[in-house]
Amino acid sequence: GVNTAGNQDTSGNAATATTTTGNAATATLASTVTVNTPSSDTNAASPGGISFSATASIGKGSRLYEITNGDSQTFNAGIDILSSSVVTITFTSHAQYNGFTALEIQPVITLNATNNTFTVTCYANGNAVTPDSNFLFNFIVIK
Repeated sequence: GVNTAGNQDTSGNAATATTTTGNAATATLASTVTVNTPSSDTNAASPGGISFSATASIGKGSRLYEITNGDSQTFNAGIDILSSSVVTITFTSHAQYNGFTALEIQPVITLNATNNTFTVTCYANGNAVTPDSNFLFNFIVIK
């Protein structure tokens, strides 16, 4: 017979769904994921940081961007990262630049897998700028 559109494989045969159930809290893979949360950027340094983890899959923390560093600042990831790792930051305090008018900071993140670091560069209106004041942010790094 003819199968309904969307319910067939590439040969026209009826497609069957496979459902797997389980408890994520007790799954083998879930138990191997570790999160590293160094208390400071210094502790997260690689090598030598007392809170660096070469085996954790996720790193997270809070950091202070200091305007004395100009338009970019480098931070330690706290884990062994790859060039394909993902870093997400969330501002926890206001970050802006007052040129001729107040502009919100737009962060751009670059990775350095060799040094296990990420750099936050601050942009406003398409230009790299030094923010008006220090700001805090939370981050998560996924290997």
